[in-house]
Amino acid sequence: MQTGARFGSVLLAYLVAVALVITLVPFEFIRPATLRFDLTVAPSDVIANVLLFFPLGFLARLSFGARGGRLAWRILLAGLLLSGAIECLQEFERARFPSPIDVATNGVGVWFGAMVHDRVVRRLAVDAGLLGRLSLELPLMGIVYLLIPLLWLDSLAIGGTAERVLLTVPLGLFGVVVLTSIHRHQWHLSGTLSHAELALLAGGWFLVGAFPALPERPVLMAVVALIITGTAFLLALSPRWLAEDRRYEVWAIRRGLPFLAAYLLVLATPLGPFGPSSQLNWTLGIGEEAGTVTILRYLELLGGLTLLGYIIAELRGRREERFRKSVAIVCLWVVPPVTFCEVLRGFEPGGAGAGRWLSLIAGALFGALVYHLQRDHVRALVELRIRAISFPAIERGSGHSAGLSSAARTD
Repeated sequence: MQTGARFGSVLLAYLVAVALVITLVPFEFIRPATLRFDLTVAPSDVIANVLLFFPLGFLARLSFGARGGRLAWRILLAGLLLSGAIECLQEFERARFPSPIDVATNGVGVWFGAMVHDRVVRRLAVDAGLLGRLSLELPLMGIVYLLIPLLWLDSLAIGGTAERVLLTVPLGLFGVVVLTSIHRHQWHLSGTLSHAELALLAGGWFLVGAFPALPERPVLMAVVALIITGTAFLLALSPRWLAEDRRYEVWAIRRGLPFLAAYLLVLATPLGPFGPSSQLNWTLGIGEEAGTVTILRYLELLGGLTLLGYIIAELRGRREERFRKSVAIVCLWVVPPVTFCEVLRGFEPGGAGAGRWLSLIAGALFGALVYHLQRDHVRALVELRIRAISFPAIERGSGHSAGLSSAARTD
């Protein structure tokens, strides 16, 4: 369906954009005197390259449907071309060196993601609505996918500040609340996943997102992953972890919001290491000589506000509002705190940024757009199901089934 392909393509483009940022930061391009290549093989880099491109292959396969092996090969080719383009750009990056090994390992990551998708499809194919439950039918799964690039940026932005690893905890717990809610209301009720499998899924999801911090702090990140896994298992067992309403997404978001609010509060509040300056300094951007960590922390805040915009729109999803109404609501909730934080930042060394202010608001609006694209797809699936129930003979003759899984497979 066009609605599913459109929604999946936007999510995929967002992940690709974040991957480009990760592989090209700090954007210091020069004209090299000679061609440079890096042929060294570091196990940590190989694992990082595979994990970085794994979600791209999985989401690409999910977005464009399960249409046999030919599509998987196309996804692999697209991943290799994307990785090759990135490595060519790195030839002009001052602090980076292109590597054919990176191209190969990134391609392996894309292929692995596509193959894991197909294995999950076979594993869960006993139940109708399979692909929808993975992403496209359930609005909450949009949060799960948006959290992955945010965890990437958060892990990379740690820099030399070990205490910043703690910021991965509320993000991981917010994801656990969402995944566990989906599990209790969908997967477990249909026999799709056991509680233990859900816990392992949550831990694996967290490690895919937090992989950039693993090589530097493996023990600490392993402890956090165990906390995520254990929390998911305990919540899955909890008899109270069920919403009374069949539409449980608002219930789940409200229970996870304290974790996200704590994360955004720490992230957005400017606490400069040298204290505030005495004069307001307002610039146009994030600074001409901003280092890698500074850029990544700005982009992390941008990703956090994208997630926040999605959540604000989803909390009002039952009102069936148009996108322009969501724009007004998101601005009402986002503009005042962003403006306040930027004014505070203006008293710090480096100053505030008008360009940053605008981009953060635009990020929140993009999140709302992602939700509306997903809601449009849910509507299309519901209409297809109603039509299949009302005219079963016609639908069977046209090659459709009444199940939502068939609807998802046409994406």
